[in-house]
Amino acid sequence: MTMILTCLTKDFAIQSSDRRISRVVDNKVEWYDDHCNKALVYKSQFVFAYTGQATIPVRKNGQTTWMSTIDWAAEQLSKGKNLEEAVFNLKYRATELMNANYVRKLPGYKRRVAFVGAGFEELERDGKQVRRPVRIMVENCIGDDGSMLDVPRDVFKVQHNPLGNDDAALYVAGHPLRPKKIGVEFSRLLKSCAQHDVNPEKIGVLITGKILETAKPMPKDKKTVGENIMCICVPQTYIDKDDDVMRVPVTGGIRMEISINSDGSLTLKPMENVSLEDRIRFLPSFDSPDSAFDSPRFAYVAEDNQALPDHSPVYVLPGRVMPTTVSAGLSATFTPDVSNP
Repeated sequence: MTMILTCLTKDFAIQSSDRRISRVVDNKVEWYDDHCNKALVYKSQFVFAYTGQATIPVRKNGQTTWMSTIDWAAEQLSKGKNLEEAVFNLKYRATELMNANYVRKLPGYKRRVAFVGAGFEELERDGKQVRRPVRIMVENCIGDDGSMLDVPRDVFKVQHNPLGNDDAALYVAGHPLRPKKIGVEFSRLLKSCAQHDVNPEKIGVLITGKILETAKPMPKDKKTVGENIMCICVPQTYIDKDDDVMRVPVTGGIRMEISINSDGSLTLKPMENVSLEDRIRFLPSFDSPDSAFDSPRFAYVAEDNQALPDHSPVYVLPGRVMPTTVSAGLSATFTPDVSNP
């Protein structure tokens, strides 16, 4: 079960989710995949992750094929001209699919899924366009207490949770924070950080670290939360231009190290064993008054603390889907120009 932690503030929304897929065999949890993408960015204003069924049964030409849940969600969201249309298309298509005869025959746990989104909705107030931070969840399996239902509902619901008067709000989906007081204390910490204008990198480190704290102690046969994590930040200052393909989510900064070779040349390569604080770096700096923090930023945190490979989320625009990419290696060698010191 994926663990999704979402934090809303007036200046940014940030979400972290793990990437583990597991399955239950003979009442034991079995590892299946620790590198499955579960996150996407819609336009420049919203991030989505999911918890529940990892693949969606899709009927094509009389045959059933299993499609990645996040890729299927990306297709549905891409059919909306704006966030509202995209969310409701996802709701209706998910309800339609899960009520198809060939899907209703599946066990309940194979029909449970929740899509958790965070970012900014655009509203008009007093004749002006404003952006309000909001968490939106499209789901058929979340109970009133936030727990997973054993039997999913026939109809998907849309939960709409705008940030109220608080400086920050924490939302937990999928695997819960236990015990309950941990969640209460963590929520207070995030609110305190927002009150002191802590930058999104710090919030990202906190919520990503909390997922790691949950995952690491889990016994192998019960390990449902993974240690490979995607952290995505959506700034309130994003620029929304559908035709600007350069405004895709930007990867976080990667700490580099320089080594001197025997011939005097310099080699630049990613550092090994990168700390969580060094891995979650959003560039340019959110705090810089001259920074152009105008599009989503993401950081991929690997369980082995290596900077690479670096994975991206799926990027969705109306009518377009850009699949995830992987950066597997990076190094550069420079020879100093001794003739021109």
